[in-house]
Amino acid sequence: MLCKVFLVEDEIVTREGIRDSIDWEGAGLRLCGEAPDGELALSMVEAEIPDILITDIKMPFMDGLELSRIVRARLPQTRIVILSGHDEFRYAQQAIQLGVTDYLLKPVGAQELLDVLTRIRSQIDDERRQQERLQTLQQQVKENAGVLRQQFLLDLVTGHYSATDAIAGAAALQIDLVARWYLAVSVRCDVVGEAPYLARLETYHRVRQCVADLLAERGDVLLFAKDIEETGLLLTGEDTAEIQRTAQHLSSSVTALLQPESSLALAIGVGRPVERVGAIPQSFLDACDAARTQIRKLAPSRGGIPFPPHQLLALDPTAVLTFLRRGELQGLDAFLARHLAVVDAGGPDLRAVIDFLVTDMLVAIANFVQELGGSVDAVIPARAALEPILAGIDSVTTLQHFMQELLTQALLERDRHTSRTLAIVEHAKRFVATHLASEELTLHAAAAAVGWSPNHLSAVFSRETGMTFVEYVTGERIERAMTLLRTTALSTNEIAQCVGYHNPRYFFTVFKKATGQSPGEYRQNGASGA
Repeated sequence: MLCKVFLVEDEIVTREGIRDSIDWEGAGLRLCGEAPDGELALSMVEAEIPDILITDIKMPFMDGLELSRIVRARLPQTRIVILSGHDEFRYAQQAIQLGVTDYLLKPVGAQELLDVLTRIRSQIDDERRQQERLQTLQQQVKENAGVLRQQFLLDLVTGHYSATDAIAGAAALQIDLVARWYLAVSVRCDVVGEAPYLARLETYHRVRQCVADLLAERGDVLLFAKDIEETGLLLTGEDTAEIQRTAQHLSSSVTALLQPESSLALAIGVGRPVERVGAIPQSFLDACDAARTQIRKLAPSRGGIPFPPHQLLALDPTAVLTFLRRGELQGLDAFLARHLAVVDAGGPDLRAVIDFLVTDMLVAIANFVQELGGSVDAVIPARAALEPILAGIDSVTTLQHFMQELLTQALLERDRHTSRTLAIVEHAKRFVATHLASEELTLHAAAAAVGWSPNHLSAVFSRETGMTFVEYVTGERIERAMTLLRTTALSTNEIAQCVGYHNPRYFFTVFKKATGQSPGEYRQNGASGA
């Protein structure tokens, strides 16, 4: 890309000499405009946004220093080269204070100016490449956030990070790790009795997805897959009683959802609460030991499902269901390319990986279609028809084609339910609006009001609004609080009650996080028109 150069010089002979003596394109430059003084140049410079501005220092109407001062404020990325016929220190001093890139004394030779411009262009090119690399890296992080979170959490609970590195790594992945107390939980399952390989895989996927859905609205519980049979949870809280109550509640909820299945042996191990990030691995080890002890009593010993551990860690356990809930058909190819990028096409474990990914997809589609209230049979072929298809999937290419076909059908099924979905989301929003003052405004309460399951409403609400139910409720409460602060004389504590926060200190924290100001500061600034 050519660097754009704008020239400001009141002496027409000098201006034309510079314009005509340089091979602009040959030097990777483009002269995008010229003007005889700063006043005429200013609007043209703002329209062109040049990479480099060359300006004389002494000109009528608006001199080069004033022009540089304005351009530096409005277009900070533009480099400025000042030309001066006055060899006086005060001009150079002011130019340095303005942050100009170079200061040249007239008369300036074409080669001297070209050397300066070439050096500046090289710097700009380097910065552009760095920016492109940064944007590429940021996009990769965004696209692979789920995978990176999984790897980070597993490394965290297995002791691969110091406390400092753990906190920094969590912040980079937007994981809120800072808390007073931590506690690890292990959810382990096995299939009781004899079952085909794929049926066992399907059971493990179903358990993991069930736990993920149960935790969809909880920011204080972090989920990760340790292996196919074991799912890990990391809880954070402000005191031991609170965090242990949360662990007990989650254990009861998971058990209630999954225990009725007679073919499933389920064990939940809870570690000890710890105060330091560095002690999290010990809590997780305790949880794993407890879960394994329980599972040995409930199910006969058998070998685990063979699967390459490094590839399991590279797979986001909720990626397919998340895409079905929020993705679009035109983004399916890109999603599959990312999702299957970790598969070693020539690896000895390819068959196991294919079976794992297919089962993961089938369970995700079944859950998703049931969330919609649709028919699973309309999307997934019957088992008798499915088995020969699966047997023929022997490469990454055939796997991708199969996944593309079924995921397309699932997305089309979603689109068929769109009008009803939007009506339900609007119903849920009206419920929120009329219950903002209630502490009992929860996902479960809203789901009961609209006649859907909490998991179904959570998934649909997130997809249609681009935010979780909890994020939406918090946003509405803060908006209501802002209105009350501007238009009433109610105290901050009274306003907190009006918007459903019965703990004023917690309201203060949430409000400041959302607005950058305390309620009192917001009221004062709003009243003064700031």
